[in-house]
Amino acid sequence: MKCISRIAALCLFIFFGFHRLFAFSIEKSEPPSWFSGMAHDTISVLVYGESLQELQSVSSTPEIEILLYKTYANNQFLKLGIRIIRAGDAWITFRGEGHREEKLHFPILERTGYQAPSFNSADIIYLLMPDRFADGNPNNNTIPGHLDNAEPEHKWGRHGGDLRGIINNISYLKELGISALWITPVFENNYPHAYHGYTPTDLYAIEPHLGSEKDYHELIDSLHQNGIKIIKDHIVNHIS
Repeated sequence: MKCISRIAALCLFIFFGFHRLFAFSIEKSEPPSWFSGMAHDTISVLVYGESLQELQSVSSTPEIEILLYKTYANNQFLKLGIRIIRAGDAWITFRGEGHREEKLHFPILERTGYQAPSFNSADIIYLLMPDRFADGNPNNNTIPGHLDNAEPEHKWGRHGGDLRGIINNISYLKELGISALWITPVFENNYPHAYHGYTPTDLYAIEPHLGSEKDYHELIDSLHQNGIKIIKDHIVNHIS
């Protein structure tokens, strides 16, 4: 009898263990947020996760309305059709088997009318590739799991330059007499020999070898404080 009880307990452990192992999970969405007051009030959102075939329903808080959801064959992506109702702190709830739930934060921001000053023929523009300029933070030269860590001895490898290196050398840029700094793309490029930034793998994230979103904001603010504009480089058909 004890043997049967142990076998039954083992079977339950294996069943629930495997069920949990393959239970769905939600990683992130692209875009990670949106705006109210846009010309169109419906958008498509791509959600990343695992075992998404387990989903049974998707719902949200009142700031948005879920119009549709669709999983794909590999069960790692989910397409959402969303209608924007109003600005606010929206949350999306994903429900699966056994009442399992996961939530995704999806803020709806107020659209502002800010128009950044552009560059013109009077500007002196300096083109800079962050990885080849200055290494201000050696701690980000190696990122665990990244496909393109620093290889300073290789001509196509990353050499370690980053946003902190630019921030530390703004006085040098100012001495050159420039009025605008054009830096090659700073999006995540998790791809071999993509130090140049033109092989983006995530258009909503800063390349970790270059720093963080906080570093990027600091660079912009520091340049503006020194009378230098910044030009954002993004070519829509350059994607990995």
